[in-house]
Amino acid sequence: MPRAVKAADLRRDPRMAIHVTSREPEGDDPSAWEGDLKLAGRAVEVLDEAVLASFELPSGDSHLFRVELVEVVWTRVEGDEIVMDAWREGVGVRQIRRK
Repeated sequence: MPRAVKAADLRRDPRMAIHVTSREPEGDDPSAWEGDLKLAGRAVEVLDEAVLASFELPSGDSHLFRVELVEVVWTRVEGDEIVMDAWREGVGVRQIRRK
């Protein structure tokens, strides 16, 4: 969207996070829950004219950002444990389990 407030915010401070929630599980089994996902990183504005043109944006004033991920976390329930599979830039993948 041209002159979007969020675009101005990201230009000033590119840190961002997206939290994706899933539906409540049906029934009484908490491990039926699909889990939640968190993506975190930096939103970097794309300024290359050729790349912008390839997206066929509706307006020449529109903004386009790419996300450079630094962390991804999938949280869910397995049996009687909360399980988090986490990837972090420079660290790799690890799994955390809590009862």
